[in-house]
Amino acid sequence: MKKIRILGLVLILIAPVWAETTLLEILKIYPDARSTALGGTGISAAAGPFSAYWNPALLSEETGKSLGLSYNQYVADVYLSHLGFVLPAKNMTFGLMVSYLGGAGIPQTDIDADGKIVYTNQNFNYYSQALGLAIARKFSIGSLGLEIKYLGENIAGDSLGAIAGSLGGKLAYGDLAVGLALKDVGLLISKAGEENGALPSRLGLGLSFRYLLGRNLYGCWSVDGEYLFTGKIVGHFGQDLVWKNLAFRLGINTKTVNSLGTLSGLSIGAGYNWRRFSLDYAFVPFGDLGNINRFTITYWF
Repeated sequence: MKKIRILGLVLILIAPVWAETTLLEILKIYPDARSTALGGTGISAAAGPFSAYWNPALLSEETGKSLGLSYNQYVADVYLSHLGFVLPAKNMTFGLMVSYLGGAGIPQTDIDADGKIVYTNQNFNYYSQALGLAIARKFSIGSLGLEIKYLGENIAGDSLGAIAGSLGGKLAYGDLAVGLALKDVGLLISKAGEENGALPSRLGLGLSFRYLLGRNLYGCWSVDGEYLFTGKIVGHFGQDLVWKNLAFRLGINTKTVNSLGTLSGLSIGAGYNWRRFSLDYAFVPFGDLGNINRFTITYWF
């Protein structure tokens, strides 16, 4: 019997369409509540300390320093946290993001010679972590950015490491913006156990348009398309409505629709700005698997 350790419900909740790529799950999870509520759109419209995840070129849009923290718990003791920081300089903008996904006591399953899943009475521990450094520069009609990440993962004592890079650009014309990003391309630098797979690399194109609806009221729609290096194409759609300090968001993620059904592809959320703080929330249903509640708090200084 060939033993394969599986994260079970956790991986289904995190990245249901990446079945061919089982390594470094942390790269597949959206870090911020705003873009999560907008259906996973962000290649041309993300903002704040986590924007480098979507497109490192977007860091150049930040005019001040900011610090963000994002957190949510999936199932049992499995939780995810992200810390992001942005530092604008004279001609460049720098970004830092630290991410951690981990859990203990996850049920272990095996696959027998017939390919059937066999449940055991054993549990295992899992963690995945990432440290990313990004740099971006703004030009007259757009911007360019680069991010380098060091990644580590440990599944029941079997560990691996990797280095990945992301390259992105953005063009803007008035209230219309177009973003292009090649994300998480790299190679393993250490490998252990029976793990097989590749980094979850993808190429994404995003389009967003901001429009005025009335006094203190404006909207922004965004659409992203991604080609996953596993051969799949997925789409993301989002609508953001902002009234004074309040934001209301709705999104559709075809990545989740294809795997868990129509309702699981929907997402909603809200945001509130107060002085130098912003609080964002996203709710994503996953059918019988439960729901995801993601919170992000950002401080601007």
